[in-house]
Amino acid sequence: MVILGLCITVVSALSALVVPVLSKLLVDDAIRGGKTEWVLPLVGLMVGTMLLRGVLFIVKVYLLEVSSQNLLITVRRSMFDNLQHQEMHFFDRMRSGDIITRTLNDLNFLRHFVAYVDYSAVDTVVFVLASLVLLFNVSWQLSLALLCVFPALIITSLLYSRKVRPLYRANREFLSHLNHGASENIDGNRVVKAFAREEYEKEKFDQLSQEYKKGHLRAAIANLKLAPLMSFFSQSITVIAMLVGGILAIRSDNFTVGTLTLFISTGGILSANILNIPALINDFHQFHISAQKVVEICEASPLILDRHDAVALPEGKRLEGEIEFRDVSFAYTKNGPEILKDVSFTLQKGETLAIMGPTGSGKTTLINLLVRFYDVTKGQILLDGVDIRHRTLADIHRSVGIATQDVFLFSDTVDGNIAFADVKMSEERSAPTPRWLPPTDLSVTWRKATKPSWVREV
Repeated sequence: MVILGLCITVVSALSALVVPVLSKLLVDDAIRGGKTEWVLPLVGLMVGTMLLRGVLFIVKVYLLEVSSQNLLITVRRSMFDNLQHQEMHFFDRMRSGDIITRTLNDLNFLRHFVAYVDYSAVDTVVFVLASLVLLFNVSWQLSLALLCVFPALIITSLLYSRKVRPLYRANREFLSHLNHGASENIDGNRVVKAFAREEYEKEKFDQLSQEYKKGHLRAAIANLKLAPLMSFFSQSITVIAMLVGGILAIRSDNFTVGTLTLFISTGGILSANILNIPALINDFHQFHISAQKVVEICEASPLILDRHDAVALPEGKRLEGEIEFRDVSFAYTKNGPEILKDVSFTLQKGETLAIMGPTGSGKTTLINLLVRFYDVTKGQILLDGVDIRHRTLADIHRSVGIATQDVFLFSDTVDGNIAFADVKMSEERSAPTPRWLPPTDLSVTWRKATKPSWVREV
């Protein structure tokens, strides 16, 4: 659909030259040449060409809009699928706000490129090249005069492109910081309220917003500095066409009024295309920056994968529960401090172990290693006598359940959250009635309640 839309764009750009050519015939042959019978057919062809361009515009916009939406959902699905298979190291270095920015804002720039920027660029390039070929065939003298504008136009565009690219890259980072700040505040709203830090959070968010605004203003000012130059180059083409064309029309018998009309009409369309150059440059830079960010997620390879020789459990079977740590050491970074060092213990099926220690001593890290959220730096972890690196991740995660101290609930019912790991779980199993709290008045129940039978001192 993209290729078809761009092919229609090429046809539409070439058809834009039909009206100036017909204008030349209308002036030289029909009006000045006395062939009055050509007037209505030529006018009809001009009107038909305009209507055809309108239809082609609608068709190409529809094709490119549909294809851009298809691209959006395909790439977003690819990004989300890849995120599901990333290990914890990926999320340690990639902030949630940055991921949201990539899956929303950056993808929208990709869609905008396919839906608008590509056909605008093709339309501009095709029309400029085709018009130069046409004009050189009509009058090489006037065409050379028009070409005098293009070197200055190209140099100015390159200088502007070099200047605005770092501005748009900085704006992209400002947006990522802004989204991350908002996401972090929403996730930690209980902590913010518990410590009465609302004013601090508002000031921090306002500072991020100000940086984002200043970045956009810098890019806008750079664009405004270029606008007068582009307007000057645009108007220069029309002025040169009228001035040089008028002189040639007066002094040369071969240069007719119709030829002058052709140059002025084509120059007007060229001027409009030149005015689009700053916007195209801006869009190309934003697309390039956003595409890099999207590709980083789409092509990110998880460090923790199933080995080619991993032993998979038979369908429906789970691990028995024997756990052994053999001289396990672990550090979160390559040259960082070891959180765990030479940890060894064994648990048989049915045994219970309580691990206590101060914050940061590695309790949670032990659990993360057990389910292979991270891989050990040294040593081995065995489940039922097999190194977990030789088991499939699906078998480990299906067999080992975790109840973390950080409570997270999905946007679902209570039953839905309880049955998240098993969607076929019955309602009776997902919401059992506590045996030690009889269905009576809660105030009396709590006063009379004794320690449940399943609680033991560890």
